[in-house]
Amino acid sequence: MCGGAEIAEITHKIEALDAIRNKLEQDLLKLQEDELELDDELEGVKERLELEESTSRPPKSPTQQAHLPQSSRRRKGPAFLPSEHDELPPGVAFMSLSGHTAPITALDFSEPYGTLVSASQEDSQPRVWDLLTGEEIGRLRGHRGSVKCIQVEDQVCLTGGEDTTVRLWDLRKVDEDEEWETSEILSLSDVAEEDESVAEDGPKVQRDREPDGKAIRQSGTSEPERSGACTRVLEGHSKAVSALYFEEDCLVTGAADKTMRQWDLQTGQCVMTMDILWAISHPPTVGPGGPIPNYLFSGAAASAGTFAVPTPPFADGTWDMYRDFVGAVQFWGYALMSGSGDGAVRMWDMRTGQPHRTLLGHTGPVTCLQFDELHAISGSLDKSIRIWDLRTGGIFETLKYDHAVTALQFDTRKIVAATGENGIKIYNRTSMQHSTLLTNGHTRPVEKLRYMDRYLVSGGRDSVVKIWAL
Repeated sequence: MCGGAEIAEITHKIEALDAIRNKLEQDLLKLQEDELELDDELEGVKERLELEESTSRPPKSPTQQAHLPQSSRRRKGPAFLPSEHDELPPGVAFMSLSGHTAPITALDFSEPYGTLVSASQEDSQPRVWDLLTGEEIGRLRGHRGSVKCIQVEDQVCLTGGEDTTVRLWDLRKVDEDEEWETSEILSLSDVAEEDESVAEDGPKVQRDREPDGKAIRQSGTSEPERSGACTRVLEGHSKAVSALYFEEDCLVTGAADKTMRQWDLQTGQCVMTMDILWAISHPPTVGPGGPIPNYLFSGAAASAGTFAVPTPPFADGTWDMYRDFVGAVQFWGYALMSGSGDGAVRMWDMRTGQPHRTLLGHTGPVTCLQFDELHAISGSLDKSIRIWDLRTGGIFETLKYDHAVTALQFDTRKIVAATGENGIKIYNRTSMQHSTLLTNGHTRPVEKLRYMDRYLVSGGRDSVVKIWAL
């Protein structure tokens, strides 16, 4: 009997020690997350101070007075901003923006409670919203076809669309062109006639040419008359512009013509063209990467016709034809990363325009990506998110879902993703746990998202934009 009692007592002590160990592990996990959050906030404070110092300095010249801010997208963590929604329960959509009549194709915003720009499939005029009031401020008029990519930084917005153009907007001037419904792209003869009809001291339209002879319409030091919010139109791509990313005066765009272009936003000049078909036919011979497996098609087949792949069915059973050969681009300094329709994630040197590494693993078109100092994370129509170790070029982790991944964003603590369902997926990178945002959310699958601080904006196939507290 005594032996049995001793065994029971020892068993009880072991269970108590296991419980203490589990509690300590949870406490350690919480401390690690708190430390990461404090690191992110410190980084945000530093960036905020740098921004305030830069804006307090007198401008060097009129052309530099109100120009392009540094992107917030490559931050290791979210910006440090006051969270007015701290009292709101996390994981709840507390605002809905209705007005679009088709699935959301692109969105971005300047800061929590700042300015949001959103676009939909059947609308050539992106809508501008005040996130403090939830009211529509106006429209961006000029594109002839749906807008497929948007980036907003402070009061500067860039949009790329099916009409093959990229437009630069000053959001402070939204709807100054209310009576002028379209910002027309002028031909060379139109420009000549306009220049002759404008007084010598009046506004001019200056046109430059790229090295390949394609003309770029751009405003001179004085904006073209009736330009409204659109301050510059960049022409050069021959098919729909599907991805863009800019920091300061440098812009990179990707399009269905299977090329990427690097632009100088001060001059409007295309300074380099990078051909993905050339990269497919000339894979790296050494180092990580190598020949591209023919997951979808060969390089020759890709160049022969228009790229179009049916998406796997979304959770509601609907599907689309996916035509964005360049699904995503991001750069940091001279390092550029692209995700494309052949399933490859490529790393490019922007000084030479040459790809130097290809990350292989996806078996469907890459729709979204982001990278920082250590990792790149990409999403694909193959229903997966892959986390890449940039030091080795290998796959660090693979997250699998039931439907196509169409948007993602990450920081040191989490990955937030749109995975073809009504809910938004969140993967905790520390605890490796998955959760879903559903409360007061979308009634059809989410396709686009963007977050900053603990403030998330999502756009769905229900034509609605939702604002969330994370």
